[in-house]
Amino acid sequence: MAGTVRFKVHVKTQGADALPEVQGRLQDLSPALSAIVDTWAKKNPEKFERSIGMESSGADVDELVHWDPLVPGTSAAKRREGMPDWIMVATGDLMHALSSPDLIFRDVRPDSVLFGTPLNLEEALKVHYNWIKRQAIFISTLDQNFIRRIIKDYLDMGGDFEQKRFAAGLAAVRTRSEMDAMDAQYDATVGDAGDGF
Repeated sequence: MAGTVRFKVHVKTQGADALPEVQGRLQDLSPALSAIVDTWAKKNPEKFERSIGMESSGADVDELVHWDPLVPGTSAAKRREGMPDWIMVATGDLMHALSSPDLIFRDVRPDSVLFGTPLNLEEALKVHYNWIKRQAIFISTLDQNFIRRIIKDYLDMGGDFEQKRFAAGLAAVRTRSEMDAMDAQYDATVGDAGDGF
């Protein structure tokens, strides 16, 4: 069906018995599935950016997804209206609708998720109309990487995995900043004293 995304997640555990909390998480993947939808939407502008300036040649927006070029009359009409040379972007409304997690349809369940179509009917019709020549809703090869990471992090860390990841990122930045400060202090204290050896 045009405008929806489906994918399957297969989880392999090593050892005969997974920890009880992991077994519980496997029964309800909805926190991870919601995070996947949010991340997918936030990354969609990157797909659109690959078609900037490509109206006459078409654009490979993913390894498996090609957007056909526009017919010359459509490009000329866009220029007259002051619109950019950008496939699937005239007003920017469709890109915005597919890039905002709150503006796309989603049906998240404990073991499945269906998502993709813009909630706005006009933008949903653009997706449907262009589906054959310019598929705008898809899981890219890069999306597959973050899907794996989210599922793994959810199973490893639990429902608050995003907060834990954020905290770990802040801690890493803080540690790097402290290391830089110590290096600067060392350089100021010792200076070039070691150059004579």
